[in-house]
Amino acid sequence: MAKKYSKIDFAIDINNYDPEHSSSTKPTILNNLLTRLILKGKIYELNTDTIYAKYISRALTLGLKSEWYQSLSSLSQIQISNSLIGFIKWYKEIKIDENNKCTFLKDFETYQVNVRGLKPQSTGLNNLLSVIKNGIDEIDYDNDLNTYIELVLIRTNISKYEPPIPETLTTFFGSIHWLRNEIGNENFLKLESPKRLINSFSVTVATILCFILKIKKEAKKELLNNRFESDSDTLNVRAQRQFYCGNLFSKLSKFDENYLPANQLTELMILDFVPQKKIEKLITLWKRRQIDPNTYYSYQLNGRQVFSLPNIFGQDAWDYPSEIEQVLFSWLCSWQTVQPSDVAKLKRNDFILSKNNEGRVIYVQCSYYKGRSNRVNEPPMLDARQVEGSAIIEYLEYFLGNTTHLISSINIPSIQITFGANSITERLVNLMNYPPLDEEIKSNLWKRKANPIFINSILALHKNKEHVFTKWVNKLKKEKKQKLGF
Repeated sequence: MAKKYSKIDFAIDINNYDPEHSSSTKPTILNNLLTRLILKGKIYELNTDTIYAKYISRALTLGLKSEWYQSLSSLSQIQISNSLIGFIKWYKEIKIDENNKCTFLKDFETYQVNVRGLKPQSTGLNNLLSVIKNGIDEIDYDNDLNTYIELVLIRTNISKYEPPIPETLTTFFGSIHWLRNEIGNENFLKLESPKRLINSFSVTVATILCFILKIKKEAKKELLNNRFESDSDTLNVRAQRQFYCGNLFSKLSKFDENYLPANQLTELMILDFVPQKKIEKLITLWKRRQIDPNTYYSYQLNGRQVFSLPNIFGQDAWDYPSEIEQVLFSWLCSWQTVQPSDVAKLKRNDFILSKNNEGRVIYVQCSYYKGRSNRVNEPPMLDARQVEGSAIIEYLEYFLGNTTHLISSINIPSIQITFGANSITERLVNLMNYPPLDEEIKSNLWKRKANPIFINSILALHKNKEHVFTKWVNKLKKEKKQKLGF
């Protein structure tokens, strides 16, 4: 093991320490020095311009090979990779020389805070120090690398933690001043009330999630005795999508004599993977199918695409929640004051279901361990009769194993508000505009004496997506670039 140096061991003139003229006779530590790292699937060039830069690069590569790093969870490894990517991009553009050889890590932290506008705890410096420290621990002999890195570690003190500025729905909508004209002054003022807005938000989100889960449960029952065709392996990706959606649609959809959807399952499939402009083509296709079923697939696979990318009914969304279901669930967890970074860590055994004597679930509560604070976090218990509680309980039915993560990515809770054809927000707007679901949302809001200000605000953003909303977003981006000096 590497020797553990104390501060007394480094009672030397740090500014005059020079490894290039050191008496060390063990230069082999830099033999076969890696000059590139692969992080998150991309190649990044390391700075090797000076002996100091080479030592830092060596420590980083050793840290990523260490037992410590390999033992980390995939989530922790991703967080470290993000920190390293930010550092390497900055570090590649500077020169580590006599003037900054022991202070360059603090210079990086200063850059992250002053230029990028990050909080000290979000600069990634702590992750960098861990990687470097565990890197030199991998070396089983003393040399200049150990000495220099220990000096850097001693001279690098992380700045004090700064409490984050909360970003809330209230501040978000309140910053969009043109919303006042869209939803009216009275409703815009209601957005200033966190309690009113969050009640409107949670009821709306939970109602949408309950609706999706209910319809998908019906679809699963319908599919129990139906097998899909198996010859889609010979098709390209786009044709496979058409084949899958067409197969699914033919087995589950129902139309009346006027070729209008006869049930909510059919309508939800259309909302999910049939673009508005293709509905007429779908009806034409369906009429042709009634006459000659053999022409059905040849018609749709030969360039005349009818179906778009499914989300709710995606091929991988039958035994695991679809992306939109995961987003809605993660928002309900955030509503329960679970931090977005913690939502990604939640598993089935982090939820406690309380049942009555008949075995029916009557309460649900999230209870999970927070390693950083070394305590168990328990948001309030939810009644199963409450729409939010019902949505969470039904969502958990996906998971039979206690150790399965409830969402698939750390990025799920935080989505960008964009209105592209297949974006989550566009899909949510389509659902909000669906009359039966709209009525259900309004009914649940009325029962809770809540106001539809959340859904009205989202629909107003969507209504102005082509001009007012886009202009506002571009203005914010421009202001941010100016603030960062770009």
